[in-house]
Amino acid sequence: MNDIDWDLLDDQIAIQEGRDPLLVSRDERQRRVLSLMVMIIKLADSLH
Repeated sequence: MNDIDWDLLDDQIAIQEGRDPLLVSRDERQRRVLSLMVMIIKLADSLH
């Protein structure tokens, strides 16, 4: 399994939302990463 670069992924999301990734707060970034991890876990669980 490949390691996921969560910071890069979060930067890409911020850019898609039209925001400067350098201005995204650390707390917001951590919440978004946790949310993405939960979605991935739920998706993986639904495939079994």
